[in-house]
Amino acid sequence: MPISEASCDPKVQAEVARLQDMMAQCDKMVAGQRGCFLHPQLVSCNVSSVLAGARVKVKCRDSISTVLKSEVYQVPAGGGELDLVEPTGHVLYEGDNVLNFELCQSCHLRSSKVLATGSLSVADVFESVGLQSETGCWAVPLQARDGQTLGSLEVSIRCWIYLLGPRGSTALRAYTVPARPKVNVAAVDNILGHLTVNKARKYCTRCNKATENLQAALAAAEACAKAREVGVVIAMAI
Repeated sequence: MPISEASCDPKVQAEVARLQDMMAQCDKMVAGQRGCFLHPQLVSCNVSSVLAGARVKVKCRDSISTVLKSEVYQVPAGGGELDLVEPTGHVLYEGDNVLNFELCQSCHLRSSKVLATGSLSVADVFESVGLQSETGCWAVPLQARDGQTLGSLEVSIRCWIYLLGPRGSTALRAYTVPARPKVNVAAVDNILGHLTVNKARKYCTRCNKATENLQAALAAAEACAKAREVGVVIAMAI
């Protein structure tokens, strides 16, 4: 059917309207979802003397990607504290159990080499500082694979909750949402129309999965924060 005729076809018009409404509802659902954001900051890092002279940097990662990283610093003779400029970052909590920290050796023309790692339980963070933007600090040992401690990192983290908003899907990483497919008469009423319909359905399915995952992650974070509140009440009553 020619597009000029299809544009007058009530069935085609109804299908286009249905798909557009379906995706609009999904957009609204994601934008209205509350999310928990973590704001980590690298406060200080002390490095062992065995790395004296090495050029190193510190990274904070979750299971998906690097959340933040420092500049490259040269370890002073005899080891000691790096002159960090307190790099910061923020990440939407999507259910990871830990934040991982890496002490890396910077290499020219190739990827940096991980020398030592440490981790921090995200549940411990929520239980310690809650979700109202209160800041807490942790000391994280950085150990090599052989168990040798090559440094220690001081990290501060605060957490807060807010709506993702119209551009909130850009913060998603565990369940990313693709670009919204274009749906119009020309897209629906042609030989590739079924592909357009499938793209719209997949878009909505992805939005639903992302929302469900965020709801579960937020519920877990709130449960940990509530445990903290109960602990405070009990401590005050003693």
